[in-house]
Amino acid sequence: MKLMTSFRWALIAASMMSGPALAAAVTCTITPANSIITEGQTLQLGANCVGGALESIDWKMDYIGDGLAGVSVTGVVPLSGHASGQDVFFTTPVGLSSAGSGDFRFTVAGVSTGNTVTSTEAQVIVQPTSGIALAYDPTKPDPVAPIAGVCGTESGLSVLNMPTGTAQCSAGKSALAISVPSSFTWTCLGLNGGTEANCYALRGTMYTVTATDGGSAYGSVTPTSQSVSGGQSATVTVTANPGYFASVSGCGGSLSGTTFTTGSVNANCTVTASFSATPAVVNGACGTSNGWSVKSPTSSPPPPKRCIAGGFDQPSVR
Repeated sequence: MKLMTSFRWALIAASMMSGPALAAAVTCTITPANSIITEGQTLQLGANCVGGALESIDWKMDYIGDGLAGVSVTGVVPLSGHASGQDVFFTTPVGLSSAGSGDFRFTVAGVSTGNTVTSTEAQVIVQPTSGIALAYDPTKPDPVAPIAGVCGTESGLSVLNMPTGTAQCSAGKSALAISVPSSFTWTCLGLNGGTEANCYALRGTMYTVTATDGGSAYGSVTPTSQSVSGGQSATVTVTANPGYFASVSGCGGSLSGTTFTTGSVNANCTVTASFSATPAVVNGACGTSNGWSVKSPTSSPPPPKRCIAGGFDQPSVR
């Protein structure tokens, strides 16, 4: 099966923000320049075109095995709002001809008003899966064990910019990164036939949570400043010196042990800690059993809670 005759393709402009065209020659650099993949895997190439905005793009392919040259594999695809320097991606599953290994060369052609468009070349060598199967030795670790793509640490969060590195994919290869006004989406491709993962992050606002101990000599807070995605919470470690007690407030949070957890952060806010030699005053408050008719102060229903704040009292039965 030939790559070009079994084609399904996708072309994605990474970000469609408008920008002024520059009156200069447009040069498109395709990456990666050299790839070696296995039949059946997904190929992705990116073209970074600088010097002007593209109105359309056409990915072309030479297939050395069959002597084909300059064959369009996408047709002319219009680009609305493309700006100089924005990546345009091309992805496709890969097959082979009956001749065996394939040697493919990719370039791009484009239209940019008043500018000429040139392109570098990317070489893709495709190996047959049968060749890998013959090299497999069951007595040794599998050299081509499938690796599933896994979304990175910022998937599902609200972030300002497109995640990169392990924040984008913690396993597999990043692909199909798309920015739109409300979100970022991308794919983590599997390796060696591994499964793919579709990932996303909301385009949101980052806020600053500041923590202060007011310069106290009796305790400290860390970190003193951190960035938090809108709608997320933050934690602050509050450490009191021996013999001292902490009282913490701010950002709609609560203290448990030495950890203060804020509420949902939707604006810049400050966590303030103070330290004293006496514990903070806690007023007593009646629990959920208050006002009910029960057999004993700890019977159920309702749940056996006499106090929701303050110390545990001595019950009296009347």
